Amino acid sequence: SPWAKERLPPPREHELEFLIRDPKSYKQGKSVLSHIVSLQGGAFRFRLLVFPLGTESTGRPEQLAAFVEALPPEGSEDIRWAFEGVRYQISVVNWRDYRRSSAVTQNDIFTFQRDSADRGWHRGFLKAADMTQESGWLNKDGDLCLRASVSARRPMIHVAGALAAAGSRRATGYVGLKNHGATCYMNGLLQTLFQIGQFRHIVYSIDCPESGEQAPSLVGDDPADGGSSGIGDEGPTQPLLVALQNLFYRLQTSEAPVSCRELMRSFGWDTADAFMQHDAQELNRLLCDRLEEQMKGTAMDGAIKRLFEGEMENYIECCDIEYRSTRNETFYDLQLNVRNEGGRDLNSLEESLRDFTSEEVLAGDNAYDAGRHGKQRARKGIRFKRFPPVLYIQ
Repeated sequence: SPWAKERLPPPREHELEFLIRDPKSYKQGKSVLSHIVSLQGGAFRFRLLVFPLGTESTGRPEQLAAFVEALPPEGSEDIRWAFEGVRYQISVVNWRDYRRSSAVTQNDIFTFQRDSADRGWHRGFLKAADMTQESGWLNKDGDLCLRASVSARRPMIHVAGALAAAGSRRATGYVGLKNHGATCYMNGLLQTLFQIGQFRHIVYSIDCPESGEQAPSLVGDDPADGGSSGIGDEGPTQPLLVALQNLFYRLQTSEAPVSCRELMRSFGWDTADAFMQHDAQELNRLLCDRLEEQMKGTAMDGAIKRLFEGEMENYIECCDIEYRSTRNETFYDLQLNVRNEGGRDLNSLEESLRDFTSEEVLAGDNAYDAGRHGKQRARKGIRFKRFPPVLYIQ
């Protein structure tokens, strides 16, 4: 075949090829390391960390998980090193037709550093069931072939201790949010919403009335932030939308962790609320509801709904006659079980969704009242009719 693996050009200086013999003989969670490849005259060194049947986080079905691991540059084991904006790619090569490898290729950009030296994917490559000679993913000797390529064009940087501890944008590409007591749940939610590009676009696209207040500070904190905990009462209370726009602006421009005080005051919270653990789902609903209220009548009216709202059908279908009852309802989030009613652990998102949509049989004393048809055996369950662009799962 003109597309057979042996016709593929050999790895270049920035590439790595790794063969794994009999990948299905590994247990899930068991890893194997490749040889090391050096770039930039040895400054950036990397290898592959591969879990042939997946990590503990991969769950079911068992499938390949692979990560690029950066090694400390020679002589830098005791310093906080970092390589910014490293482009990397991992592919599984099909021995019969290497063109099929494009379907099992993943790539990304990441800042590798001492405290976060590996990056990759737990899922999305190749399922264990597909690792056969007939499919071409194994050769006649039972080898699985992976290729990785890395482009590290920027020189290594030394991250100063204080700067690294502060979560420097230069070191990681991002900054965090300050904890004002017990607000870690809120910080996690806000960082997640910030990373949803369409949500950020919606927030920025809404015109706010002129408040006469000064522009947001570029140093990462609102002017009223005089400490690391509590809310404080200095400064005016901004409308929720203005406070959220300011917070997102600071997350994009600040070089230091950002305060949430202004946003918390817009909720009507006091210092006691900052030290009380709230539910992240309830906070998300509060935030979205308040945003939708402020967007009514504007060009962005309904944008939150279009981004997060899905639809499902609650149904009851009789087993022995043609009779059914349905009711449609919308949702902004799904609450899934991690253990089913029988006490069995649900080890993956797929298992939790199957549990959520599992049917219940109504029979005997619990038979369904089908009106003029009397009591009938029936199946009761839920079907998804429409998923939103962004699915919120708890």
